[in-house]
Formats: sequence, C-alpha cells, structure tokens
Amino acid sequence: MAGVFVFAKNNAPAGLQPFTRIEHDLFVIWMPPILYDIYLSAAVSVAKALLFRQKARNKGQGDIDGIERA
Repeated sequence: MAGVFVFAKNNAPAGLQPFTRIEHDLFVIWMPPILYDIYLSAAVSVAKALLFRQKARNKGQGDIDGIERA
C-alpha cells in the first residue's frame, strides 16, 4: 500500500518539506500557484511506481493497467 497525504500550506505540520516520502507514504504541501501542482503530480507518480513494484514482487509481474484504473 502507498498513501498520498496532501496538506494546505497553512495547515501543514511544522518543518514538512513540500514533497516528502516516508517509506510508502508521500506527503505534499499543496497551494496554488502551479509550482505546487508539480509536487502533487510527482507524489501520484511515485505512489503508482511503489504500487507497481509491490505488485510485481507479489505476483512476479506488474499490472500497470490495473493500477491506472485504481
């Protein structure tokens, strides 16, 4: 499993970087303008990659289509 947790800039925990990964969880600070959308897109991409890798280990192969549908 992987989680993407998104915080508004004014509600983020003190000291949290705009993009942080802790094991399989990704933490993002999001607030317009567009620059912060990059962090959110990156977090979703990394989460998909982590899930694909986990599924590949469990079944010997990955199912990127199933992950994309999820």
